[in-house]
Amino acid sequence: MVFFAASSRRFVMVHGFLMKTQKTPKAELKKTQKLMADFLATDPTS
Repeated sequence: MVFFAASSRRFVMVHGFLMKTQKTPKAELKKTQKLMADFLATDPTS
């Protein structure tokens, strides 16, 4: 699971996936970055 701090009191779970190795796949990182950007762009409190 990937979380980020949206404010000092709020954390948002952005993305969850199963890891089969210790290295995070680049496609999953890109997907997470896009979801985080979309959330921040549409969240009125951020």
